[in-house]
Amino acid sequence: MKILKSLSKFLPLFLILFGVNSYVDPLHLFNRKHGLNKNTFFDQRLIKTNIINYEHPVFNSLLIGSSRVQILGNFTCQHDTVLNFGCGDLMPADYAGFIDFIKSHNKNSLNFLLIGLDFFGSSNFRFSRANWLETKDYIKNSNDWYYLFKLFISPNCFKYSIKNLYGSLSRKSADPVHSIIMNMNELEKNEIYFDDIYGHYQYNNNYVRILKDIINANTDARIIIFTTPVAKCHFDLILQYHLYDEYEKWLTDLTNVCEGYYNFMDITPLTNDPKNWADANHLTSEVGIKMIRKLLQNLCQDTDNYTYVTADKVKTYLENIRMKLEL
Repeated sequence: MKILKSLSKFLPLFLILFGVNSYVDPLHLFNRKHGLNKNTFFDQRLIKTNIINYEHPVFNSLLIGSSRVQILGNFTCQHDTVLNFGCGDLMPADYAGFIDFIKSHNKNSLNFLLIGLDFFGSSNFRFSRANWLETKDYIKNSNDWYYLFKLFISPNCFKYSIKNLYGSLSRKSADPVHSIIMNMNELEKNEIYFDDIYGHYQYNNNYVRILKDIINANTDARIIIFTTPVAKCHFDLILQYHLYDEYEKWLTDLTNVCEGYYNFMDITPLTNDPKNWADANHLTSEVGIKMIRKLLQNLCQDTDNYTYVTADKVKTYLENIRMKLEL
């Protein structure tokens, strides 16, 4: 009896926790349409895997990449509904498993597979503050209801439900990117972040093979590869850390992966204008979506903000960048 009495004291709290988490649904398990769970505080990889598993989004094109891609959100372009599977610190080695998983849950064949590539993604080094699981483990956990139930009834889940409710009711939206990585509005405050990534940079000699394997496994879709832009002050860090030769190798190696790709990581009006940037590492979502839409509407063409790079023009293109940087 004493045990039952003790348990009964916690029952109201458990029911409140269960009810709030069920309604807000921060884990995206119940396909809620209220929009109260837009702000994601859990691991984005798990959340986006849950969305595929339990919300069954309808799309015919896929965009995958890091947080620089994530900030764009889902969007439409002409006849294409683009699902965004961008996650903080997602590396090319992670892409294949998630692409296969997403395709297995999609009723439609993909029109476009858009692959966003970051310079830091060409390194063997992974961000040391992140404890990411293997892709297969996210897929396994998303299908494991015991694992999900433990998360669902956890205090953290309730805390995130309350944060989502507060953000929605106060009309404040937490930036999903900044829930994953450091805010970089002031570059000087983030020396540790850049020391971590660029200070330990080591070119991944398997990089080309990883990307070729992705392309060979997805011949049913039109593949578009693009490099993600960074603000000019971030680009300067490549020079500061003496990585320009690696940057050139990266852009050159990409011509061995595909017939051509779109390079946004350059000195352009896009990267020079502070108004385009949420921080030194991420475009605003509005500017980013316009960028991708323009790319899809003007395939294989150059603009002021990006260059379509092929094997026969990469050498001249890199020489032009050196001239702009006065190297």
